[in-house]
Amino acid sequence: MEQAWNDVIRRRIMLQEASRRELQLELREVDSILLEATPDFIRRGIVDEKGRFDKGLLTAMLYAPDSLIRINTPGMSTDQRANERAQLNASIAQLRERVGLMEMEKRLRAIVAKDHRFDTTGLRQRYRDVATSATVDVILIPCVKDLPSPNLADLKAYHKAHPTAFTSPLPMRRLAFISWPMAAAPIDSSLFLGNVNDFVGLLNKATSKRQRDSIWASVATTTSSGATRLSPDSASHRMFYAAVKGKKPGTAVGPIKHSTGIHVLLVDTVHAKSAKIAGEISIRVIISEIEPSRQTIDSILRQVDEAAEMYERGMELSAIAGRFGRVPESSPWFTEEEKIYGSHRLVDVAFKTPVSVACDPIDTPERGAVLAIVVDKTPKEAQIARGLNVHSDGMIGEVLYDPTAAKEILAKPTPDLFGPFLAESGWYIVNITGVIKANDDEYPMWLEMRKETIEAEQIEAHWQSFVKGLRTNAVIEDNRWVYFRY
Repeated sequence: MEQAWNDVIRRRIMLQEASRRELQLELREVDSILLEATPDFIRRGIVDEKGRFDKGLLTAMLYAPDSLIRINTPGMSTDQRANERAQLNASIAQLRERVGLMEMEKRLRAIVAKDHRFDTTGLRQRYRDVATSATVDVILIPCVKDLPSPNLADLKAYHKAHPTAFTSPLPMRRLAFISWPMAAAPIDSSLFLGNVNDFVGLLNKATSKRQRDSIWASVATTTSSGATRLSPDSASHRMFYAAVKGKKPGTAVGPIKHSTGIHVLLVDTVHAKSAKIAGEISIRVIISEIEPSRQTIDSILRQVDEAAEMYERGMELSAIAGRFGRVPESSPWFTEEEKIYGSHRLVDVAFKTPVSVACDPIDTPERGAVLAIVVDKTPKEAQIARGLNVHSDGMIGEVLYDPTAAKEILAKPTPDLFGPFLAESGWYIVNITGVIKANDDEYPMWLEMRKETIEAEQIEAHWQSFVKGLRTNAVIEDNRWVYFRY
């Protein structure tokens, strides 16, 4: 519910800001974008028999819907064609609204970007962090950190829950990764809820039970649906019973936001007990989830592919993460027989990928799209390595990824013996044999090479700050408690 609420607020404040700035978007402009700069998600959905984008079909949908329906629905009755026309109108309205919102936000972004001035504050330190490195000899002792004194039952339970934290004869791997959750964008939620409202409106405008049943079936057959009998005495029915109480048979209610999804209810029968005692209500129900649109998924996958290309060109993982507003993470150890983040595929790819090389991006059930780097092999009681290069992205040599240890090492000003100290992978003792400090004379060249990327980051941050400011200063009346009481 909170996400849907935030989506509605964002949409409203964007439209209000566009109105305040006198940004106007005419229908002909929206149609021009649809036909002349057709978004990819539309090009993939409106195709001919060979799977190619059919501009003629889109034009007919926009300007000749009656002819299009008549040609493609021979034998249909007038009522059935009217129903088809209503559905087509709703689809076209959705496309126009979506493209209009995208274009309006694009124009707002361009206006806000003009106010941005490239800010070099902190960039010199950022350059120094990136350009500073050290050469070290390392002794690493992996361990389980800071456990309280456990009893025997605790030890057995912990071992059962974390078997790979202990020695194993099986080959094991570990990943450094960046993830992108496959979540619906705000516009997806807004459009989905708009479609649900339109669907409920069509049901309530139906002039006959036959027409209403036909409209209901057109959606119920494509998603989770069923029928039940709501009781006023059931705690689990309370929210839904309150929504349909007092409604006449044939009335549709929705969208109702619930932890199990978005519900639409259709009242079939009211079983009255008496004039004073509420009876049970028979309903039909459709349950749907707000899924990310094809466009949202494509946008995420484009970011993942771009991030993979950046890594292949030698860009640091932490810098890539910062470019996309993500946080680099490290996985637990895993064997070939396990799943990692709900995915056997990610494990399979990890064991086929050389150390320090990026795996093919994988879509996982638990973390969304994952760009992973193989950073280590089987853990040992003590690992000793010499002449490793340490960088600010967390890489220690070509194998070990430990941002905490790298930060600790690079904070030392001169070569010396340091430790022991605890980091993510265990206890370290390091002999720093060389420290390469950043050359400030090279800062201008670094800035010139990175300016485009950094400026894009700053413009995006400026935009997010602008949107946050709009919400902070907006007058928002939150009356959700009147309708949704938990």
